Amino acid sequence: MLGRAIGSFGKALGDRRWKAFGAGLEGISKEKVDVVVIGAGVVGLAVAREMALKGRDVLVVESASTFGTGTSSRNSEVIHAGIYYPPNSLKARFCVKGRELLYRYCADRQIPHQQIGKLIVATSVSEVPKLSILLRCGTDNGVKGLRMMEGSEAIRMEPKLHCVKALLSPCSGIVDSHSFMLSLAGEAENARAIFSYKSTVLGGHVEDNHLRLHISETGLSAFPLAKRFHVI
Repeated sequence: MLGRAIGSFGKALGDRRWKAFGAGLEGISKEKVDVVVIGAGVVGLAVAREMALKGRDVLVVESASTFGTGTSSRNSEVIHAGIYYPPNSLKARFCVKGRELLYRYCADRQIPHQQIGKLIVATSVSEVPKLSILLRCGTDNGVKGLRMMEGSEAIRMEPKLHCVKALLSPCSGIVDSHSFMLSLAGEAENARAIFSYKSTVLGGHVEDNHLRLHISETGLSAFPLAKRFHVI
């Protein structure tokens, strides 16, 4: 397991204190891994899973007591179609491709999700041009099935709506984000990724062509992690 150095870390250490701290750890064994993922949110979990499945030695460091306690569990759980991002941008490309991959991943593993579609509404005539911009942007991004509809048609779909026009996005959906993250974490662990919770990365420095990370566990102890620099 990881070599541990007992010590107290109050404030962030300056350069001189880092050097002094590092000098005091020379006799402590250090673990080398291929990949360190800092943060076990949904993105970190996905990266850890993918790297572990490719045969990399992966360590995931998370300051909270478990995965997905931040933004990843505090959102609308919407699967976005790819309407809002500028055409030809990486965000647009990744959103459209990622949506397709996410639906497939959830279906293959029976993760609760549903492609229910979404209505983006204009509540006044002045807002209609904005819908036209979104329609053009989404179409340019490769989002299929987008359709402008009259307010009366949208109200037939959702009787409590009040709108003059609406943009239908049939590709949009919802997903149980916790079940999704639980699946990612489980597959990463099955591929031998190691998770270190209640561990905070305080900093790091390059030493002998390695990146050494300094990690504190709940402020009571810390261990240095040596990682091969050329695989970052």
